[in-house]
Amino acid sequence: MARSRSDRLAEAIRLLEKAYGKTPRVKSDVPMDQLVALALARGASGPQAIRALKALRESFVDWNEIRISYRREIAGVIGETGYGDANDRAIAIKEFLEKLYMD
Repeated sequence: MARSRSDRLAEAIRLLEKAYGKTPRVKSDVPMDQLVALALARGASGPQAIRALKALRESFVDWNEIRISYRREIAGVIGETGYGDANDRAIAIKEFLEKLYMD
């Protein structure tokens, strides 16, 4: 019997999470929130990524403000949530947002 598309998707997600770890589940209608949470979760826990995401959203008006902000301001917010590599993550987020803006 053929498996449904949703069954195959669930299986694919299960295999990916088994290999690479669980991804944070962000309750937001803003797709950028999920993308940044994924970047923050790399090498960190899901709850830590969610805390950092919330801190960014509370500290800045929107993702464009983050894009044009100084790296040290972004790293300061991320660092307060326990990231030792906050500077590297701030650079990656700024570069990602700038690339999207330019495209």
